[in-house]
Amino acid sequence: MQHKLHHQLPTTQPADNLLAAIVANAASFDTLRVASAYATVEGVVNLYNGLITVTTLQKIDWLIGLDDAFTYPGALESCQSKQGATLKVAKFAPKRFHPKIYLLTASGDASRAVLIVGSSNLTKSALTLNGEASAILTAQTSTEVDEFIRYWDNYWNIGTPLTPTALSKYKADYKQAEKKRRAAGLSPPGIPVGGSVTDTTLIDPSLATVAWIEVGNITGGGTQLEIKGSMADFFSLPISGVSKQTYSKNFLSSNGKVLVLNFNFRVNEMWRLQLTNGVPEMPVRVGKPRSTKVAVFEKSNGVIKLSFPDIISTRFKNIRKKSVANGFQGKTSAREYGWY
Repeated sequence: MQHKLHHQLPTTQPADNLLAAIVANAASFDTLRVASAYATVEGVVNLYNGLITVTTLQKIDWLIGLDDAFTYPGALESCQSKQGATLKVAKFAPKRFHPKIYLLTASGDASRAVLIVGSSNLTKSALTLNGEASAILTAQTSTEVDEFIRYWDNYWNIGTPLTPTALSKYKADYKQAEKKRRAAGLSPPGIPVGGSVTDTTLIDPSLATVAWIEVGNITGGGTQLEIKGSMADFFSLPISGVSKQTYSKNFLSSNGKVLVLNFNFRVNEMWRLQLTNGVPEMPVRVGKPRSTKVAVFEKSNGVIKLSFPDIISTRFKNIRKKSVANGFQGKTSAREYGWY
C-alpha cells in the first residue's frame, strides 16, 4: 500500500488543492464512495464535474450527515440526481456523524483503489480553500482493496435511505436551524468567516428550471451572448470543453417559434450562445450603450423558453428575488447571473 500526506492551506494553489488531488487519482476508476459530515451543493457539483472530466462514473454511493442541519437540502437533491447514484443519510444526535471519506474503486479491477481520509467535508470551501489535512492511500492488491471496502462498509451500513417524506422533514428542519443561525449572527455553513464567499448555491444548476444573465455589452457584433461556465449544467453542457466546440439546443422564442441555437465553447471558460435573426429581440440588443435587458431561460417540456425582460421590470425583480431565496445569484466582472 502506498500513502501520501496531503496538506491544503488557504495559500494553496488550485492545482494543488484536495479537489485537484482527488481528480488526479481518479482516472480509470468508475466507482465513487463519499461519506461526509455535511455537504453543500457546490461541494457535490464541483467534485462530480471534476471527476467526469477524467473518468466515467458508473456508480456513486453518497453517505451524508444531517446532524445540526448543516447539510444543504439542495446538496441532497444534487446527490440523488447524479447517474448511478445511491444516497444514504446519517444522524447521530446527540452525538455526531463526522467522517470524511472519499473512496475510488474500479468495477473491472479488484486490485486497485484509492482511499482519501481527512478533515475535508463535501463543500467547495473544504475541497479547495480551507486549511485541511488528508491521507491518500493507494491499494495495490486485492487484499488491500478488500480492506478499504470493509472500512467503508462500517459507515455505509449505518446509513438510511432518504425518502421523499424524510427529505421534506429535513428541509423544514434546515429552514428552522438556518433561521436561528442567522438570528445569532453566525456564518452559514461552508462560508468561511472573513474569507472568500463560497458554497452559497442552494440548488444544483442542472435541477434549476430558470436561469438568467444580464446581456450587458453583447459580443460578436451583437450576436453572441456569453454564458458563465457555472451555468453550463443548466443547459446540459460540459463545464469545460474544446475551443469552438459546438452544441445545438432548442429554444422557444417570445413569438412562439422554436429556434435551434448553437453554443460555442470559448478559451475564457465561457460558452457563447449564437443568436440569430430569428430571435425577435435581436434589434434591441445590438450595439452600445450597455443593454438594459436580461436573458431569461425557462425550461418547459424539453424546450427552453428564451425571453429578454428589462432589468427594472417587475418580472425580472421577482426572478432575481427567487434566485437569492431559492437558488443562486452571482456576478462576473461586469454582469449578474443566477438560477433557481
